[in-house]
Amino acid sequence: METERTTSPVVSSDRPTVRHASPGPLPPRRGRLRRGGQALVELALLLPILLLLAAGGGDFARSLALKTDIVNSSREGARAASLPGPTNGDPLQHSNPNCADWVIWNAAVTESPGLNWPTVSTCDESRSTWTAPNPTSSQCSLTIAPSQSSRRGSGGAEYGQKDVKVTVVCPFNAITPLLGMVIGNAQIRGVAVARTDY
Repeated sequence: METERTTSPVVSSDRPTVRHASPGPLPPRRGRLRRGGQALVELALLLPILLLLAAGGGDFARSLALKTDIVNSSREGARAASLPGPTNGDPLQHSNPNCADWVIWNAAVTESPGLNWPTVSTCDESRSTWTAPNPTSSQCSLTIAPSQSSRRGSGGAEYGQKDVKVTVVCPFNAITPLLGMVIGNAQIRGVAVARTDY
């Protein structure tokens, strides 16, 4: 009986066997260094922009808070201007008619004491006039129109049904250098008008 032979494929030993590397991750140490360097560069590029946005948001919030205080002060001053002299227990009113502008200043300063106001002297019963303070450029100012003298009649008594306009202006300094260069010496203004009832 004859045995059957099986033949196996012939492998040529003339060609070297080439092994291809599998497409896998780089060795751990080298890959970590690459990723850490990339993250550092991205952080260095984005951090100034993020800080600028955060500081700009802080400036915006500060300006809104300042605007609210300024508007409240002007409204309170206008309310005090509209009242007819001493009223029942109202601390903002005064028995001396020459102190009408002081009453308006006092009402505005009392409403928002956190603003940078100039020192306001008091007005007592013996004064025939009261002079408003002269604020510096870094302090808030308050103007009243018409002035106290033009709101008075010939007999010295207040005469009524006039609109009194109270304007409060305060400086705003940005903490963001770029925003500070853009807006410069900014001022925030609040205006309130009230009709006198006297």
